Amino acid sequence: MQSPLEMNADLLAVVARLEDTDGYPAAFNEAFGAPEITAERIARAIASFVRSLVSSPSRFDRFVQGDYRRLNEQEIEGLHLFRTRARCMNCHNGPRFSDGQFHHTGLSYYGRRFEDLGRYDVTGNPEDRGKFRTPTLRNVRHTEPWMHNGLFDDFTGILRMYNRGIPVGARARPGAPQLSPLIRPLGLDDQEIEALEAFLGAIGRRPAFVEPPALPGLSGTIQTP
Repeated sequence: MQSPLEMNADLLAVVARLEDTDGYPAAFNEAFGAPEITAERIARAIASFVRSLVSSPSRFDRFVQGDYRRLNEQEIEGLHLFRTRARCMNCHNGPRFSDGQFHHTGLSYYGRRFEDLGRYDVTGNPEDRGKFRTPTLRNVRHTEPWMHNGLFDDFTGILRMYNRGIPVGARARPGAPQLSPLIRPLGLDDQEIEALEAFLGAIGRRPAFVEPPALPGLSGTIQTP
């Protein structure tokens, strides 16, 4: 909330604004047993909401549970590639399809427009330049635009980029961050890329549109998983 790269908000100003908005003191009283609005309570309220955003079971989840009819032959081929030659599972593993670790996949745009050094901007550790936490792949086919900077709108193109081992342009610049050793050319053909994309579409569902509860100063429809 306070990050200049995100909402760039001042917490004291946020507290004051909520205090001046009819309905919020009563809502905080109902939630916390007292009408006082504090930064800590705001954080707890947001955290409670975020924890409610749980992805619905996907066709892949049903497949893992034993309903093998949920995936077709192409998607099963994609699953096999995901686990083997496509090397996706090296980073995208577990229930969340993420190892929770930080990797440099060659998209820091080092020394160019859109440069983003990722974790380095937080730690200041040169070894963290260009590293980003592995994102979940759940619902990935429905969360465009993609990648940490939202600059990619062609999902098949992203798969082809990884298939080539990530273009070398940014890495060729002096001082550029070192690419993760997990990234390498894959040698997949067009049919295999299509199968991999089909599988990735099976590990999520298009988010449903739901009507939010009535909140002070809020109206309209929001999108949730």
